[in-house]
Amino acid sequence: MTERIVYMKQASGSAIKSQAYKELSHIDNGILATVSDETLLATEKAELPQLLYFGKDSYENAIRELSPTEVEAAFRKRLQYSSDGILNHAWNWLYERERRNVAWASVALDKASEKETAQLETEFADGLHMLARLTGENRYESVKLTDMLVFVLEGESELIRRLSWLASKPLPQHLELTCDIQESLKQTIETRRRYLREIGEILKQLGRPEFANYIPPPTGVELVLFVTPRDNTIIRRFQVRRENYVEWQEGVVAVWKSNEVAELKKRGKQITVLNLDNGDFLKNLFQLTKAQQYREFRQRHSGGKPQPASRIWEHLNSLHLRQVLLKINTLVLARDATDTSVVSLLEKQMAEEMAALRSRLASHPSWLEASVTTATFAGLQDAEKQWTLDAALFAKLAQRMGNSFMHQKLTALLESKQAQLDKLSGR
Repeated sequence: MTERIVYMKQASGSAIKSQAYKELSHIDNGILATVSDETLLATEKAELPQLLYFGKDSYENAIRELSPTEVEAAFRKRLQYSSDGILNHAWNWLYERERRNVAWASVALDKASEKETAQLETEFADGLHMLARLTGENRYESVKLTDMLVFVLEGESELIRRLSWLASKPLPQHLELTCDIQESLKQTIETRRRYLREIGEILKQLGRPEFANYIPPPTGVELVLFVTPRDNTIIRRFQVRRENYVEWQEGVVAVWKSNEVAELKKRGKQITVLNLDNGDFLKNLFQLTKAQQYREFRQRHSGGKPQPASRIWEHLNSLHLRQVLLKINTLVLARDATDTSVVSLLEKQMAEEMAALRSRLASHPSWLEASVTTATFAGLQDAEKQWTLDAALFAKLAQRMGNSFMHQKLTALLESKQAQLDKLSGR
């Protein structure tokens, strides 16, 4: 049984006392409890508890290494965060679960039987298309095909810039750039440059000649750095520019451009790379308490050790996945426009990219929980079944809340996933 973590006022607790739930703690005249989907949905609409965490593992990770006082603060932050659109957060949860399952399918292929191999290959492709729907739903429908291709070209440009920066072996004491990473970077950059030329040529044929022979601008890449010692000049810079930063220990954590590192070192600053992508840092600023943020910084800092190869591979896998999903959504527009030249090019590029991504994920898995020690075929089936349970709950909650738009979207996703699960089960 899946356990959901909810917050309910004392009155709500009495309203569902006939149902099964387990109290975790009391906070602000309310109860934090675990409930089943059946219990949650059996509650009267007016007494519907506030859904905080979609699974017990998420709850346990949220309070990891926190004191009792810090745990209470984390719950209050989560209450504030979840009250401004739990269904949108549910959408992101489904994306993260689907991304995990795509990686799971890639790893499971290594030890699959002949029958399972065919099913897993289909599962991998279907999973990517589901991720594309989750990222592109109601986002690109009104975008012109030429504009979408410009987005693709800019994505290739950004990818080349980041890969080229890593290939230059920057910050050797901060990044564990193993031989296999360096070889992968070398091969991938050449492939990406070819993709860039091909997209530029198509845009030229479609009346956008300015993108032919496009060269990525030589700007630095954004990194999340921990800079010490603390410097009031640096703090004032962020304040004046209204940029995000967090003071931690004897320094500051913020987003910097890679071409600013030399100047920081010249000024006698010590730097530690905490993250190669600013996405998690910026998201955590709004979703986590200071204590939770500090915990994440400690984990990433690791006593000043270099960022391990596993994190670099995860960064690379995320960059490539982002571009694959953008191309899948672009291909949908190209097919709707019946532009055979664009369709042909994108299908060719995507076939190469999907095979490369699957190979990288099989060798260097990302997005799998530590508890997934063996990515088996049967385990993936269970994970996909859990995805359908999650989506079904969210769809019913949307209906209960009177959000017909989200209910329709989630129901459509659920139908597609059920068909995907049937194929995985051989039905």
